[in-house]
Amino acid sequence: GAGGTIEDKYNKKIVVEPNHITYGMFLKGCANLLPPTDKQKQQAIVEKIFRKCCREGYMSEFVFTTFVDTASPELCRQILGGDVRDGIKIPAEWTRNVR
Repeated sequence: GAGGTIEDKYNKKIVVEPNHITYGMFLKGCANLLPPTDKQKQQAIVEKIFRKCCREGYMSEFVFTTFVDTASPELCRQILGGDVRDGIKIPAEWTRNVR
């Protein structure tokens, strides 16, 4: 309702759940903002974010394309189980929450 103090309104915790756009933009940020001198660290972060995205079911075409553009060919093969150019079967659970 309209009751409550200004402090009450600003002290509420806002919970934001990531979606496929969040994950895709984070991956783009990894590609564009992390120093290119530390590829190992960049790839470790990209792997962690992509795996979390897939576990949570938010792997969209945008996320997939951004991952392939950002990840090394070795990391792509490791996570996707093959070469992207040969066609990859994406598990349905990876995309279950994309709307």
